Amino acid sequence: MFDFNTVVTLLVLLWIIIGFMSGKWSMGTVAMTGLVILEVTKVLEFSEAFAYFSSTNIIMIGGMFILSGALQKTSIVSKLRAWMLSHANNPTTIVAIYFGACWLMVHFVSPLALISLLLPMMNALGEDSKVQPSHLLYPGSIMAHAAQNSLPFGNTLTAFVTINAMLAANGSTAEAGVLDKVFVVFPACLATYLYLVLVGWKHYPVHKIDTSKIKEFNEKKSDITPAQEKIIYAVFCAVMVLIVVSNMVKGFPIDMYVIPAIADIILLLAGIMKVPDVRNSMNIDALFMLCGVLPLATAMQKSNAAQIVANAIVGMLGGNPSFPVFILAFMLVGGILTQFMSNSATYNVFCPLSIVTAMQMGFNPVACVLALSAMTTAAMLTPMSSPSVAIAYGAGGYSQKEVMKASIVPWIIHTVVVFATILVLYGMNGTSGLIGGR
Repeated sequence: MFDFNTVVTLLVLLWIIIGFMSGKWSMGTVAMTGLVILEVTKVLEFSEAFAYFSSTNIIMIGGMFILSGALQKTSIVSKLRAWMLSHANNPTTIVAIYFGACWLMVHFVSPLALISLLLPMMNALGEDSKVQPSHLLYPGSIMAHAAQNSLPFGNTLTAFVTINAMLAANGSTAEAGVLDKVFVVFPACLATYLYLVLVGWKHYPVHKIDTSKIKEFNEKKSDITPAQEKIIYAVFCAVMVLIVVSNMVKGFPIDMYVIPAIADIILLLAGIMKVPDVRNSMNIDALFMLCGVLPLATAMQKSNAAQIVANAIVGMLGGNPSFPVFILAFMLVGGILTQFMSNSATYNVFCPLSIVTAMQMGFNPVACVLALSAMTTAAMLTPMSSPSVAIAYGAGGYSQKEVMKASIVPWIIHTVVVFATILVLYGMNGTSGLIGGR
């Protein structure tokens, strides 16, 4: 059972887990180190080890990075912020618009950037206002995390491709639909939003915000014309529509994975995007991480490592867990660990484990990946959970006790709604339900 290939694969798996959790190196560095070890030891042949550098999923993700870079050249974020400021004329409206803006804008910028983008609104609140900046800063950050991929545009499309890449690499023939993550995350996000707007914001204490701890967002003068900006919007909308249609319509004449590349070429030929823009838009570390982690799944399938890991996890869950018990276990592990370490690291460590174990148990692995993804982005309870939450925590002058007391309820709401949604969509047995049979 423990032959050479299996031992090396398990050691590489252990290295990636430790490397990701330690945060000492970038995830791309850790993953590529594991990849090289697998090739040098001949656990994987060269073609197997480096196959994902030319895979359809990686090509599509890279194309979406470039397209997102084009969108950031526009004034869409500034326009959203200006609209929000112009409508914030009473406490209920302020809270509703602020959290709504966090929900919407996180599909275009990172949660970390949101803090700086929305600072003008918080600074505009007077001392006599019923809503104070500290009522908004921390809960706004957790709202942004809970809202990631809850709407069918922006970076949600990249997440959908990444999920399918993980599934395929770990030997699963199941695929997530382009809207599946939206179906899972949106109800939990809506429940979290309603709670924060109606009740939750009042439980965060009033503190003076230290804006010196927040790097202010400096709007750069756009180098594109109004006409070019309209072209970017049109191209971006066309890409979203075509991806959804091509994913749902059999025999669609354009390959889904090349659609973002076509859009990128159009923008380059039109002079809207230039080569330096392309280079700056690419998240090389994220691409290296994926290209390095996915071959590990191939090695686990070739050796006995996948079987050994799956059997160990099933044994810890009692030997024959039901689907609700199985899914809740992975949700809680991911949801709790992400409060103390990087959410990306938590997801990338447990995602392959959830897939191989789900296949071992006969459950739909798509359900497991979606539930785990929804929980690892729910960074709410500690400042260690993500950089944006850490900055909000420090700038807002909160104590850990204050944050935990105010944030535990939205975290529980998020967890319960995600769990219930998964059972509705995939059934009590993990293979049926509204979309479980796909």
